[in-house]
Amino acid sequence: MILTESCHSQVSDKLGIPGRYYERLRNEALDMLDYNVSEWLNRKPSNYFLRTFASKDGDYGIARAFLSDRFKVIDHLDILLTALEAIRQSDK
Repeated sequence: MILTESCHSQVSDKLGIPGRYYERLRNEALDMLDYNVSEWLNRKPSNYFLRTFASKDGDYGIARAFLSDRFKVIDHLDILLTALEAIRQSDK
């Protein structure tokens, strides 16, 4: 899985890994970064919400956000339909 810059920043922040240290591990020691992130996830048991995109063929994925489990998921189609209905009614 590929993480966006924003997602890396959120992982660092949520797990309390200092940003400069996180970036150094990312650039110089990926195995240590993997260990650090895994260790802090295990030590700080919590639920997180990972926003992702996946390729159509399923070959790869992109993690674009690492959020609190309190993040509310909203279906964009529902919002669009509600907005279109409000627009339609405002023309009357």
